[in-house]
Amino acid sequence: FSMPIDWESPMWPVVMGIEHERIHLETSSVLIRQLPIASVRPSPEWPACSTMQTNAEALEANVLMTVPAQKVINDKAWGSAYYGWDNEYGSQQESVSEFSASKFLVSNGEYLSFVQDGGYNNAKYWEAESNKWREYTKAQHPVFWIKRGDDYLYRSMLEEHP
Repeated sequence: FSMPIDWESPMWPVVMGIEHERIHLETSSVLIRQLPIASVRPSPEWPACSTMQTNAEALEANVLMTVPAQKVINDKAWGSAYYGWDNEYGSQQESVSEFSASKFLVSNGEYLSFVQDGGYNNAKYWEAESNKWREYTKAQHPVFWIKRGDDYLYRSMLEEHP
């Protein structure tokens, strides 16, 4: 075969198969996290992240950064040399207003403030579909958090973490 791998390449099904398996792994990890903790065991083949930081004060401040107003263009031709899902092809342009976004992904520690401040009890913080889920499930915190007294534990696939 030769690069790039495109729709006509004999390697295209291999790339599709790898992506398909990745989705199965992601789905399986979610399902495993929903099992009772007594049903799973930690294993050296699946170690927890050794650099997990549980002290929020030790983290760099997650400041909001301004993203200027701009035109966003998604323009991926069907003949593109790069793999993509069907909804990634075609051309679309949108004008996006200025907004702010955090420098880093929101940490569990940061999200804890939202939970403790009643964010799960205030519909104004939720989009319509998400709010229907919140009302239906009566969720008070993320699915993979476990409330113990006044504290929360984070449930990874095989362990609970403070």
